Amino acid sequence: MLQFTPITAEHWEILEPMLKDFWLFEQIPFSSEIALKVWQKAWAHPDFVRAWLLEFEFQTVGYVVLTFGFSLEYGGLDAYVDELFVKPEYRGHGFASQALGFLVLECQKSNVAALHLEVDADNHSAKSLYVKMGFESTARELLNKVIT
Repeated sequence: MLQFTPITAEHWEILEPMLKDFWLFEQIPFSSEIALKVWQKAWAHPDFVRAWLLEFEFQTVGYVVLTFGFSLEYGGLDAYVDELFVKPEYRGHGFASQALGFLVLECQKSNVAALHLEVDADNHSAKSLYVKMGFESTARELLNKVIT
């Protein structure tokens, strides 16, 4: 059974290589220094960010990050699967499905009205999993503007 361990600063040495792998896969420029600063902000704001290591048989197999917001459209709190990463050697064992199921339960406990995520259009296996888990495509497109 997959275990979920809240990520703290003490987990940085375990987390950092997985972040690098995920960010490079997603074509996000990676800097360990910048990533640590971002995570320090996350740890300082537990009302907005929660994250867990995914552990199976005493091995870290990945991590997941949940962030929170508010949506008038959905009638209250909403949450976003900001990152979900399973190490390549552990894929295909249902860990991502278990992680998403865990996040749904966490959202229910926190009275979250809607859970969102994004997926690259070319990542067919991930999209298939998300649809299987009850996520639906919308007619809307996510646009971003970096403020800082």
